[in-house]
This record gives sequence, structure tokens and C-alpha cells, in this order.
Amino acid sequence: NGSGIMKAGLAGEERPSLVFPSYVGRPKYKKVLPGSMHEPEYYVGTEAEQNRGLLKIRHPLSHGIVENWTDMENIWRYIYNSLQTMPQDHPVLLTEAPLNPVHNRERAAEIFFETFNVPGIFFFSASCAQFIRFWCNHGSGFGLRRRSNSRSACLRRVCSDPLNHEDCLGRKGRDCPLNAFAETCRL
Repeated sequence: NGSGIMKAGLAGEERPSLVFPSYVGRPKYKKVLPGSMHEPEYYVGTEAEQNRGLLKIRHPLSHGIVENWTDMENIWRYIYNSLQTMPQDHPVLLTEAPLNPVHNRERAAEIFFETFNVPGIFFFSASCAQFIRFWCNHGSGFGLRRRSNSRSACLRRVCSDPLNHEDCLGRKGRDCPLNAFAETCRL
């Protein structure tokens, strides 16, 4: 989920196959001419952008936090339609803003399980996702996620040998576990 840009794809793809502005547009005016009965109730992403002058544009996310659940659900529905996939066939990895309120996470899970019938859902910090992408090649690093109206960061140092044994009784003193950790991780 992105406040400005939405990215989606299927596992195994190198890059997201779907990138679009994360907003929903509804017609400003009701059409009364014949043949206008089949106009969509709302437009999402690129379609909303193309018709921007005729639509009231709303962003369902603010600073990475969902504020309009109806529009957010419409965006998720648009993603499944665009990817031409059935939600019940794939678990979901959903990135979220740091410190996302628990009730927002619960509401998202409720929508994915009850409306889309997904087999599973996993929430993941967007800034840590940036770090993981970098870490695959470098071992440790700093993930910075910039969105249209906020930023978040994830700093991680990966230990070369996370399992280490150290005798910490007797003469070595109380701070031994910290020393062992610092030495192992080269802090």
C-alpha cells in the first residue's frame, strides 16, 4: 500500500507488474444523457488519472495509514482484476507504514479474509522491505522508504555468526553477553 503510488505483482516477478497512482475517482456530475447508464461508479489509478477533470479524486491513504476503507477495498479489487488472478489462490504480502495502528491491520485482514477469501496474509514494514531487497546482495544496510507524504527508515546489521557461545560466569563480569554480541556482529 502506498499513499501516492500503488505497486502490485505476483511472487517470482522481479518487479511489480502493476504500478499506478493510489487514488479513486468518482464522477462529479451525474450523467442524464441516453447511453450513459453504464458508466462506472468509480475509477481507480490510471483510469482515474485519465478522467481526472470529470472526477472527484480521493486518496484512501494518508501517511501510509488507511483512512477510507471503501476506496481501499476498491483499489485492492482493481489490483486483482488487473493481475487477472483469483484472490483465493494466493496469500497476500501487504506492506504497511511503521506504527500502523493495530485496528487498521485487523480491518485489512478482515477484508482480505472475508471479502477476498485469501488463504493467508502477512503484514510487512515498507521500509524493511527496502532493506531486505538491499540485504540480499550486501548483508546489512539501511532501508529508507519515501512516500508522497512521509518517510520511514529501517536500519539492520546482520550478524555474521548469530549463534555464538561464550562463557560468562566468574571473572568475565556482567557485561559479557553484550561484549559477545558486539564482537560477533562487529559493532
